[in-house]
Amino acid sequence: MAGDVGSSHVRTDFGELSDAELVRATREGSRRAYAALYARHSLSALKYAKTLTSSDADDVVSEAFLKVYAAIKAGRGPEEDFRYYIRSAVRNT
Repeated sequence: MAGDVGSSHVRTDFGELSDAELVRATREGSRRAYAALYARHSLSALKYAKTLTSSDADDVVSEAFLKVYAAIKAGRGPEEDFRYYIRSAVRNT
């Protein structure tokens, strides 16, 4: 299935993969892998954003996830510690 290619074959259960594996799958074109990262880290990112700003925390998190996605697709971005990377993106957004 296009957009869901993992490192060696089609993956159907992204929830059991590590963050590093999900980042690699995202780089290889899997939108579902990035959706799994979002599902895993968005609540934590939102809680963190609310400590920085109260009025637009949802927007900050959305923008941070978009920036990180673009970085990953461009071959940059996190290699291992996605949670730290997304929190950093939230702080710098």
